Amino acid sequence: MNSVGLRQHIGAPAPNEVAKNKAVLKPSKRDEVAELFSWLFGMLSTKAVISDSRQISALGDVVSSDEALKVLRATRQMEEALLASGVFAIVFAVASQRRGQRLRRQNSTSPASAMTPTCKVTSSGVPRRSHDCKRRATRDWPSHSSSDG
Repeated sequence: MNSVGLRQHIGAPAPNEVAKNKAVLKPSKRDEVAELFSWLFGMLSTKAVISDSRQISALGDVVSSDEALKVLRATRQMEEALLASGVFAIVFAVASQRRGQRLRRQNSTSPASAMTPTCKVTSSGVPRRSHDCKRRATRDWPSHSSSDG
């Protein structure tokens, strides 16, 4: 199991600490193991909280946060638990920071006219696809099959 958060939740050792013919899980963690299995596979009366094995890392993030774990136990809603874990806030902050860095690099290496096209805009606010603004229009604005005249 690669998720440190899930291993800690059920008291499992790291893979390199597992020895042949030696018990891996402590009997005191039986409830946590059953809880993890219910989140992964569901139970008779409840569905699994994840739908894809690629969500296991996110589940590990959730159980690593006391607040998110409370939300998951109360609601069995992965999205709500992730919001409570703060993972989305961290991802958003990192993405925003990277975008800002890209824009600063782009502004420092591109002439100002490349970032501010001088093209006419349609009544809906979408630039016309002219030579002056085609690059920016295709990159930053949605594509429209017809243009206003």
